[in-house]
Formats: sequence, structure tokens, C-alpha cells
Amino acid sequence: MAKALKILDLLAATQKEMSLAEIAQKMDLPKSTLHGLLSTMSDFGYIEQSAFDGRYRLGIRLFEVGNAVANNWDVRRVAAPYIQHLVEELEETVHLVILDKGEVLYI
Repeated sequence: MAKALKILDLLAATQKEMSLAEIAQKMDLPKSTLHGLLSTMSDFGYIEQSAFDGRYRLGIRLFEVGNAVANNWDVRRVAAPYIQHLVEELEETVHLVILDKGEVLYI
């Protein structure tokens, strides 16, 4: 499980498609082990493989999971009237953000 999550982190950090060899080198894993992980992740939609060159990228399932997380956060519902008040009072765009591990995450 940890290896699969590290693959997702790697693809998210590089923000580009990667070949099996590139991922294997960065992860320091045998290609056979990596291929099995990527195949399983692809079966579940977390990874997609390009039909043109066989390179791997993050899959649409991650977007779906992210939306499920966002929709279940009560903070958006609670903050909505305050944000609306600020928008009306300041006549400016207002963003709701949280601090996550030292990074600003726009909600």
C-alpha cells in the first residue's frame, strides 16, 4: 500500500506522464514489482496509461475521491455565510483556504 501511495505522490509532484523505467528509477523498485502495482492502480482508475506511448499519469478516480472529500467538509457550509458577508461588504473576491502541512489549500 505504501508503495502505491508513493507512486501517486511521485506522479503528482512531477506533474507529467512518466514511463515505467522513469518511475522504477525514481522509486528504486524492480520494473516487475512496479508493473504489478501500476496495473492494479490502473484497474481501479487511480492511474491511467497513455495508449500512444505507454506512459503513466494520475487517473480520474483521484479527482472523484477529491470531490468526495471536498463535499463532505462541513467547513464550506459553515463558512459560506461569512464569505458571502465579506463579498458583499468588501466587493472583492473571497477565497476559503486552510493550512495543510505548511501549504495553503484552496477549498
